[in-house]
Formats: sequence, structure tokens, C-alpha cells
Amino acid sequence: MLVYFLFFYICEEKQRIKSHNPTHIALNNNVVYFCDESGNNLWDFKFSPEQGFRSSYLPPPSVKIKKLVDFADIDRDSRNEVVFFRLSDDLENREILVFDNDGSILFKKKFVPNQRYAEMSLDNNAWRVDYLMMADIQGDEIPEILAIWKNQSRFPSSLVIYDRYGNELYRYNHTGHLHRIEVFKNREGKKFIYLAGTNNLLDGNAVLSVLNCDHLVSGTAPPYSVPEDLEHLKGRLGKYTPLQPKKGVQEYYLRITHNELSRLVTPEQKSKYLRPRITDISDEGITFTIKVMANRFLFYTLNSSFRLKSIIPSRSFQDDWNNFFNQKKISLSLESFVKNSEKDILFWTDSGWAPSY
Repeated sequence: MLVYFLFFYICEEKQRIKSHNPTHIALNNNVVYFCDESGNNLWDFKFSPEQGFRSSYLPPPSVKIKKLVDFADIDRDSRNEVVFFRLSDDLENREILVFDNDGSILFKKKFVPNQRYAEMSLDNNAWRVDYLMMADIQGDEIPEILAIWKNQSRFPSSLVIYDRYGNELYRYNHTGHLHRIEVFKNREGKKFIYLAGTNNLLDGNAVLSVLNCDHLVSGTAPPYSVPEDLEHLKGRLGKYTPLQPKKGVQEYYLRITHNELSRLVTPEQKSKYLRPRITDISDEGITFTIKVMANRFLFYTLNSSFRLKSIIPSRSFQDDWNNFFNQKKISLSLESFVKNSEKDILFWTDSGWAPSY
């Protein structure tokens, strides 16, 4: 009888945990439903009418709904907690909410910038979250909360990491638009945070920040002034210069300059079409998908040492490339571009930018 009792008790407990474990959300106009894996509604979150048209929880076109919510067990009770960004037209109501598995709010977090930029006055309320996730950064099997906060008018960003109690552990200020976080463990067991985006001080060039989780030091990403090769744009870029920055620490900081690609698009299109998206990370390297003119794509692959491994252009890109340079009577083949693109990938050093070779 004792064996049967224990058997049924354990089964019932497992089922109870499973049925009260939030795993995803469902949307219905101005209500967000937090559901278990069977689709049962565990609790809901209602938006008030005064929150404007975002009361239906429609994110901006550049932000997917899955980036604004995540689920993980941060208190080791075998049930998920939920981190959730309340997106609202009422700037005072923009905040991160962390729910326990029963829907009770554990804490809320708003963003207060701690870095000032030249010629820029950043309103504390003009920030929103573009990416949320929970991941074990400290190696203690308890996930931390990672959030990319972005100022939606001027586009500096900050990666902020909170512990499960809402304490800020780390902040990485960035002068551009960070749009993706990846936490990756390599074969040696070391964890890294990958941040992809663009940088205003680099005139929108693509960048990749690689942060070593064993050596996170809060501060601001490089560069700390307008680089020499963009000195002619200083009047326009100078406003993004950080004032008295405490320098953040990054294992690698890369810049993809697209020297030849920039000829194919207008300055107004540059940040739109030459913005990279990380598509794959593995021990063999990292692959970016780079959109160049409508549906024309390049696939940059860097090896595990962040050196250029290959560039694979789509057929439509090859056709446009050849047409463009033939029309302009520039003798530069696609093969030559691929062969010489190593010089377009630069690394940040204490003395500035250096080629990757």
C-alpha cells in the first residue's frame, strides 16, 4: 500500500507541477494569457484603455512578440517564472514585470540611463525593451534576466543583467542599436554573450560584441569617439559620443565595414539594408545574414577565431552586383570582392581598429 501511495503521489505531483507551469502566452486584443503546455490559462494580464493603441500588445514592426517574454525556473521549485515587458504608449508604464508561476508579481524594473552622450538629452521614459531572455550567466544553474533596453529616438542601447531578485548585476552601454542576444557555451565550457547590432559612432557599420561571462565589467562599448576614417562625418556623428565613459570589457569587438557594399545603396538605405542578423552560432564559427537591397543577401561566416571563413552571395545578389559595376565601369568582380573582404572585418584594440589578419 505504501508503494502504491508513493507511486500515485509522485505521479500526481508531477502532473500538478506540469499543469501549473507557464510555458507560453496567447493574445486576445487587450489581454495577454499566460498558459501551460496544455493550453490552459493560468492567469492573464489586462491592458487599460489609457495605454493607447498598444493596449492590444502589438509590438513595433522591428520587434517580435517572442522577444518580449521568456520562461525559466529561477527559484528552483520546478516551475517557471515569467519575465515580461509591458509595452505601452504611456511611457510611465513601460517596465519589465517578473511573475511567479502563479501570476503574482515578484518585482518590476524600469530603466534609468547612467551614461550621457554629447548633444543628447535622453528622456528616462523613452526607453523600451527590444529583447528579453533568461539564461544562466554565472554558472550556478540559476538563470539571470537579460534585457536590451533601447532609446527609441536616438538609438543608444544598454544590455542589463538582473539577478532573480531584481538586482542589477551588469550593464553594457552601447552607442548603437543592439537587436539580438545569444548566450553560447563553447567546447571548453566557457560561456559568452553575443550581441549583434549597429553602432552610431561607426556610421551604422555592423558590429559584434562578444562578452566573456567570466569577466563581465560594466561600462560603455567602443569606440569612445568618432574614428579617424569617419572624421569627415564628425559633425553628424559627434552627438553620439559618450561623455566620460567607463570602458566596458569585451572579449572581441568586431566591425564589418562593407567598403564595397556601401556603393550599392544610398546613405538613407545603408543602416536598413546592411544590418546583419546572426543566423547560426557553433563551435565552428558564426554566420551573419546581411540584407543588401530588397531580397539580395550575403552570408558571412567567421570561424571560431572570428576570422572570415567564407562569403556566400545569393544568385540575385550576384546578378545585381555584376550589373551595377558593369554600368559604372568599375573593374571589380564578385570573386575579387569575396577574396578581399577580410580587410572589411576590423577588431577593436587599445590603439583603435585593426584588420583581422
